[in-house]
Amino acid sequence: MTFKFSKATVILGLLIGVSASASNGERYALTPFSLERLSQNTANELVTLEDYRDKVVLVNFWATWCPPCVHELPSMQSLHDALDGRPFEILALNMGEDPRQISQFLNSFGTELKFPILLHADREVAPQWQIRAMPTSMLVDKQGRLVNVMTGAREWDSEEMVNTIMPLLDE
Repeated sequence: MTFKFSKATVILGLLIGVSASASNGERYALTPFSLERLSQNTANELVTLEDYRDKVVLVNFWATWCPPCVHELPSMQSLHDALDGRPFEILALNMGEDPRQISQFLNSFGTELKFPILLHADREVAPQWQIRAMPTSMLVDKQGRLVNVMTGAREWDSEEMVNTIMPLLDE
């Protein structure tokens, strides 16, 4: 099954800018995934959410054709740099684009992205995680549980986002 997003869905995600937390502070286990990492050096390296146990993970669903997705990538890299050495990682799950197309985009993009870019999230992860708009980001605690769902682009290096993430790092 192929999971496609219309431009209207992307625009809706940009306009909504929704942020939802697990009710009453409850956290929920997420369906595990195993996705191929985009890499120039390693063929078919598989990445799982479990690989990042004991780290807070920002899981971001994106595509090169999605303007709000592209807009937030530099601030994600800035956040990644600011939290270097802390138990934190960003996983950028691309929504079904060809790896060569993604590589070409990243090579021409103005910011080098140092966090993992994962492929084919549209096939299983997006439907299982109920992704309905792009960009959508999910904040996952060190035990692999969902803490927060955010639809729409964010300035990830803003004080608000850093203040959302920092307490999770100390748990």
